[in-house]
Amino acid sequence: MLTQSLLAEEEERDIVAALPPALRQALEGYEAALADADLSGNTRRVYRSRVSNFLAWLAEQPDAAAALTDPHRRNRAVDGYQQHLRDQGRAAIGSVRVAIDDFYRHLGLGGAVAGRDPAAPVPTPALTPAELEAVDAVLDAGGPDEAARRRAVVGLMRYAGLNGAEISSLTIADAVLVDDARIAVGGVRPRTVPVHPRLTPALRAWRKVRDRVDAAPDAPLFPNRTGGHLSSRSVTGIVQEVGERAGVTLSPAALHATFAAALIAAGADAAVVAALTGRRPDDPVPPPAPSPAALRTALHRTARRP
Repeated sequence: MLTQSLLAEEEERDIVAALPPALRQALEGYEAALADADLSGNTRRVYRSRVSNFLAWLAEQPDAAAALTDPHRRNRAVDGYQQHLRDQGRAAIGSVRVAIDDFYRHLGLGGAVAGRDPAAPVPTPALTPAELEAVDAVLDAGGPDEAARRRAVVGLMRYAGLNGAEISSLTIADAVLVDDARIAVGGVRPRTVPVHPRLTPALRAWRKVRDRVDAAPDAPLFPNRTGGHLSSRSVTGIVQEVGERAGVTLSPAALHATFAAALIAAGADAAVVAALTGRRPDDPVPPPAPSPAALRTALHRTARRP
């Protein structure tokens, strides 16, 4: 008897074989790009499966091939597919969108602007205590070095509010783990974030692993296989793989929302939340920037909460 996994693989092969030539060629090119990406095998399979299902749906729409080359057709196609999946819930649709946007970035069109108003995005909800417990339970899966990297990446999102691009760009010197431990965050929202008490052990464990290879201050904190910076997509892939293991729809946005929610629950004011998350408070005139001591106090208060 065929296992469920083999049945799924056979079904996917049938889907791919039935695709029109233009769509099948696009999928094959994407598969080749995934093979070279610094992603786990599970993440590659998930991305491929989600893109295959999207293309199978697209094949039944008028002018399907045009959605691979024209940004407006791309937007309409992705919006239509989201409507097709509407019964699956927002979180599941969001996970599918991550894979589809990655596919379109591979094609050179960039992520779709569909089903979302860039000026007023739908906020991602914070993770529930049960979801966080499920995530914590799978962080140590695999070898110790892999687990150390996984804990550090997830911890930087959950306890410091960094996104994938910010984590990708970190160097060893950016994470100071002595005295007033802090993280220097670059990118479009530069800021200095004190190291949360629950993040310190994860970063120290990862540094022990990292320093065995290269401890130069300007070396990437999270290197890829060739020694360069791990890509933002690969960082996001680490998080999504944790979610797959935990049975939770996990994303950088969900962890960022969890970080902000913990600050608010601990009584941090809008200025502190804005400074730590890299977002402006809602006030028309931003208040004076909080002191490093105020930021550190806010983080320590969250550590006292369950």
